[in-house]
Amino acid sequence: MPEILIVSKTKMRHGCCVSGIDIATNVALRLLPAGGNHQPADSPLEIGEVWAGTYKMRGTAAPFVEDATVVLTQRLRVQSVARYVAASVPTANGSTDAVYDGLLHWNPSKGYLEPAAPTPYSTQFWRPDSTLRLYDNDNKLIFWEPKTGRRIPWVGVAAPPKVVMAQSLARLSLSRPFAGNLDHEVCWSQLSSVY
Repeated sequence: MPEILIVSKTKMRHGCCVSGIDIATNVALRLLPAGGNHQPADSPLEIGEVWAGTYKMRGTAAPFVEDATVVLTQRLRVQSVARYVAASVPTANGSTDAVYDGLLHWNPSKGYLEPAAPTPYSTQFWRPDSTLRLYDNDNKLIFWEPKTGRRIPWVGVAAPPKVVMAQSLARLSLSRPFAGNLDHEVCWSQLSSVY
């Protein structure tokens, strides 16, 4: 039975998005219940937990190829996400220019991808090459990248750190499409975990 490491919990309007990795295959997963598109807001799943379970990929179009219907059966242990990623998972390194294969657009300082962009994934680990600083913008928590002046919203369930030190491991994800301040729907880049 697969062992699934929980790597992220992201706030959503009607619940939370819980992401994991199949430890045996390094397949990234968005852990969705049968017939549902998100976990409940009070999901007991926590980052760093390893669960036994089964899953079936939903075949969702890119970039949301990680969508999977998951049934978790038993909590096995807790382990370091940072150590696992360092040993097993490709990670973007550098400024925001390095994430999502350099395909993000900026409007003017918030990143997004067109829903039909060619990237084959909606989640990514990242080690920024400069320290990101947290600030509050009308009750929206935003990390600011001083090197580029770009902003990345914080959407993690946990309270964010005040800074993300350069070379720290962070987790990025793309939102489901919505317009925001554009005239059409796009997938916005967001930060949901720091390890």
